[in-house]
This record gives sequence, C-alpha cells and structure tokens, in this order.
Amino acid sequence: MSATQKQQHHVVIVGMQFAGSAVLKALIKNPQVRITIVDSKDYFDLNLATPRVLVQPAIAEATLLPHATWIANLAPQFAGRVSFVHARMTRVASTAITVQLVATQALQDIAFDFLVLATGLGADYTNSLFKATRLDETSAKRVAALQSHNARLLPAKKILVVGGGAVGVEVAAEIATDYPDKTVTLVHSGSELVKLDPKSSKADTHARKFLTSHNVQLVLSDRIDRDAANQAAALASHETPQTLKTEKGAEITADLVIVALPPKAAGVSGALSESFPGAIDEQGLLKVDQYLRVASAGNNNIFAAGDVTNADDKFAHRATAAGAVVAANILATIKKPAQPSLKTYSRLASPVFAISMGRTYGFGRLPLLGYSHGWLVTSVKSKQMFVNAVPSTFKI
Repeated sequence: MSATQKQQHHVVIVGMQFAGSAVLKALIKNPQVRITIVDSKDYFDLNLATPRVLVQPAIAEATLLPHATWIANLAPQFAGRVSFVHARMTRVASTAITVQLVATQALQDIAFDFLVLATGLGADYTNSLFKATRLDETSAKRVAALQSHNARLLPAKKILVVGGGAVGVEVAAEIATDYPDKTVTLVHSGSELVKLDPKSSKADTHARKFLTSHNVQLVLSDRIDRDAANQAAALASHETPQTLKTEKGAEITADLVIVALPPKAAGVSGALSESFPGAIDEQGLLKVDQYLRVASAGNNNIFAAGDVTNADDKFAHRATAAGAVVAANILATIKKPAQPSLKTYSRLASPVFAISMGRTYGFGRLPLLGYSHGWLVTSVKSKQMFVNAVPSTFKI
C-alpha cells in the first residue's frame, strides 16, 4: 500500500500564528496527514511589527498574509490536504470541536484525530493596536484598524504609553524617533524596563539610555490603573485630552494614550476554560505536560502550543519551537500509537529576545552571543521588523 493510500489522519489546528504555522509546515510534508485550519481571522498577522506600523502605516498590508493566498500557492503535492474554516471555536470534545462560522454565525462540528490549540491569548486592550479584535475578521478590516491608529497619532502632541515591557518600549522608541516634536511619557510599574531576564539589568540600561536620549519622559516604579488607562485610550484625542493620575499621585495629560500592558489573567478563550476547567492555571493559561499535551484532557491527542500555554515565555520564536515539538509528537504517535517516542519541551535557561528601538538601533539577548546591541540586532530586526519575511511564512 502506497503512502497516499494509507489512512489519512485528520489534524485540526486552531489558530494560525507562529505556533500554528510551525505545526502545519512540519505536518504537511507527511502524506498521511490532512489538515484543517480553524481561525477567527482570515490571515496571518505579523503583530510583532505593530510598533513600526503605528508610525509607518503604509506597511500595514505587508504585515498580513491572507490564508487563502498562501494555501493557493502551496506546492502541488500538498494541494487538497489543507483547508481553512473561518470560524471561532466554541467547544472542545475528545474527538471533535464545535465552531461558529464567521460569515453565517452557524454552528458546525469538526471531527479530528489530533487537535492543536494555538489560539494565543484574548488580550484585553480597549483598542485593536496590538491584537486583532473580533471586529478584525478580515485582512482588509485589520489594515483599516492599524491605519486608524496612525491617524490618531498624527495630530497628537502629548502621548502616554502605559507599560514598559518590550512592546511599550518599542512603541515609545518608534514615536520618539519618527516624531521628535511630540512629547512622549512612559509609565511603568517596575523599576526596570524590559525585564525579560531576571538575572540581568542590561536590557533596562540599553532601553533607558535610548529613550532618555530621545527625550522620552520615564515614570518608573509607579502605575496607572488598567481600567482608567483603557478608558482614556478610548476617549483621548487632540480635541479631548485626558488626564490620568498615577498611584503615587502624579498627573499626566495626554491626547493619545497607548496601553501596552500584558493581558489580564484568564486570558484563554471561553471555549477553552469551559472545555478544560481543570487545566487552567492561576494565570489563566492552559496547562500542558512536557510533551505539550493538554493536562487533564483525558486523552493523548490534544496538544497546545504558543502563548495560550503555561509552557514558556511569550516570544514568537518560542511559539515556533513549541509548534515543531507538537508536530514531531503527532507524527511519532501516528507512527507508533501504542508506544510513541515523544519529544519533550522545556524553557530556555535564559531568555532570547531582540528589542527594536526605531530603525537604526536595537538590543537583545541572542543565542550563543548573549547580550548584544547595535548593528547585529538592527540588521536582524530593527530595519524591517521581519516584514520582508512575511511572504515566506508558509513556504514549505
């Protein structure tokens, strides 16, 4: 019996960002695998480039890749084994999921042999700057949403960025670089910026030096209430500036407020929390075992990878690595269902990251090299924010 005549195993992948795409690219090479993608949006979104899109809206469309486009461009040997369902998952069972189609709102059951949950987290941002909302179902709507943020930025004179993690720092740097005449204030609850590495303060040193040299006003070890910040983000404009008070009593007036805080706990979707009530940790993340199988799922055919899990830090490259492990374990289970040789997944001993500070500077902690700043990080990330790599995201 030829490989194409053997039983095909149906893998459903929910979510098609970095983790989901890594799973697909590894599995599709096996002719025994048929893949259905379920995604509430009809495109891949290079959302890590959002800080650049904010100041350069002309590249918004280039950061997106419609699923229909890359599926149509798959090589002939993969044709017919990948399908896309534009829908939101509403329920998970042991051998099927229920989805609600975006176009008609009708419910549909999709059976699976293996399920991969790569949904990401449901960010609680009031605006749609950093993550597509339920309204951004199509790439055209997402482009319009991204460009609308630049339209609000242009007339603003005083910008407040709430949150000094990687995203907040990159946003502040982009604005300060492209619009030096605007006043930018960054409020962060911690004493250090970009605290991704608990063992080092080097990231803070690089970020602080760049931002202060570009006249960004830093308010550290102080905080603004999340709900108040989100409300101000929705209301602030050049005509209606908003004044926010920090926990320590400082008052900051801004005509544009950008909330760059991580999602609250319980960030997984309702479908996951309802389907796996015993597998949600105190941070609202989906608990997985060392093989990236969902804890307490009751079977070994449901995996999860990326931001939705408690397995790792929230970096695109780690989601990609997790996706590769999930794919390997699915293939191992197909090969030897009774005793599969499974790969384990574990956190890195030290984080690897790159932070862009405008187009001409960046810093980070790189594999083998450790901390680096200047031309290397600039050439890898800062110049183009990986936008040039979007067309090849699904190249197999």
